Amino acid sequence: MARGLKLAGVTFFLIAFAWLTYQVKQSGPPQQGEVQELGPVSVGQPAPDFTLQDLKGETVSLASYRGDVVVLDFWMARIPSCLFLLPVLESLARQYRDQGVVILCLSQRETRDEVMKALRRSYPSLQMLLDREGKVGRAYDVTTLPTLVLLDRLGDVAWINVGFKRQVRRQLGEQVAKLARAPQGEW
Repeated sequence: MARGLKLAGVTFFLIAFAWLTYQVKQSGPPQQGEVQELGPVSVGQPAPDFTLQDLKGETVSLASYRGDVVVLDFWMARIPSCLFLLPVLESLARQYRDQGVVILCLSQRETRDEVMKALRRSYPSLQMLLDREGKVGRAYDVTTLPTLVLLDRLGDVAWINVGFKRQVRRQLGEQVAKLARAPQGEW
């Protein structure tokens, strides 16, 4: 009986782990690392605008950040690699906050309560947004979480990273540094 319970526990753990690290189904093999496009969203092209609510219920629009360098983090609180990325993003936001860099974390298909329960600490430099139905994720053709989309001050896509690997911290830092130093230009 104890062996059966242990086997059931291990089976449950494996199923739960697979579910927690799932990838949204897509046609073909999943993209990982730096990519040039996510379906209709391509490097060098304008980013689709959106409006979502933050955790306080306030409305936030991407268009309001025109003139800033913006990092979009598509994430889900149930996926460990997404949670591992939050401290990296918080550190980056603090480092570049005086240089017009904003980080918007778009929680995919989760409620406010689910997000709050998963966040073990506060990330005051990150703007947490709720994409409850995943509409923005679909507009950006996000199929793997986490996905990072970096926008320049004109609102154009400058860099895309799909998935989480250790080098993403360095790569994102280099890309943000380059855009933060770039002249603001006209918009």
